[in-house]
Amino acid sequence: MNEMIEKLKKNKIPFGLLEPEEQECFRKVGESNCVKYVGLAMNWKELSQFEFLGTYRIKPDYKPEYVDLEIKRGGGHFLGVFSVQPFMPHNFTHLHCLPSLPGFEGFYLTSGNKQTEVRAEWVSRHFPNVIARFRTGGEKAGQ
Repeated sequence: MNEMIEKLKKNKIPFGLLEPEEQECFRKVGESNCVKYVGLAMNWKELSQFEFLGTYRIKPDYKPEYVDLEIKRGGGHFLGVFSVQPFMPHNFTHLHCLPSLPGFEGFYLTSGNKQTEVRAEWVSRHFPNVIARFRTGGEKAGQ
């Protein structure tokens, strides 16, 4: 996700010609964190909604509010997350430990362009199409 955000900060392609994943990334980031290219004025301006023919960029100073980490199989066939994020205690953190970490938001099933929250006990049924989402500020939602 972070790689896509960095790519879309330099976007030159109209919204309607972007891949569905890129369009979804713009929607997740939100209109308030993007600018629209206005051809006649030859500059970038704030926008109110995404238009099919509009060309957008994510603002250069935008920092994502969350990080999505892919659930993978580790040694001994355990499920978990390989990550060197500052909030992760180990390079591989087991699945059952993730909900107790700061900033944990939930597990999400990724299917096409949709993401649906799933309960922890369903993760193994839907593996490998599940991610763990963490708030980058280290705070749980609502705190």
